[in-house]
Amino acid sequence: MNWKLVGAGVLYLLAFAYLMMAGKQEEFTSLVVFFSLCFASYAFIFLNRKEFSLKWMIGLGVVLRIITIFLFPNLSDDIYRFFWDGHLWINGVHPFDYTPAQLLAEGKLNLELQEIYPLLNSQEYY
Repeated sequence: MNWKLVGAGVLYLLAFAYLMMAGKQEEFTSLVVFFSLCFASYAFIFLNRKEFSLKWMIGLGVVLRIITIFLFPNLSDDIYRFFWDGHLWINGVHPFDYTPAQLLAEGKLNLELQEIYPLLNSQEYY
């Protein structure tokens, strides 16, 4: 096995793990650095893909998914809106009928949605 390729795979895993575990939207410089590391190592792996076995590539993909499966998506706060819209759908309310602010003003929110309301980044949008 080519150690440069293994190193590129490990670098990709570490940079990806950092982005998923510690990356924050406010830290633009670190995001650019770690996304660049991910891109460069992925490009290196892709350009040398004939030297990899299929098992190695599948293993890398599985490890990446294992890293992310239990993590909170900290690079996007849209998750709260997805939860909000899903909760409305389950209760028979179309998400485009009311904005979250309208629902709050009308007192149509249950306790769970009242807790999520301050976390929404789009309270005035349908």
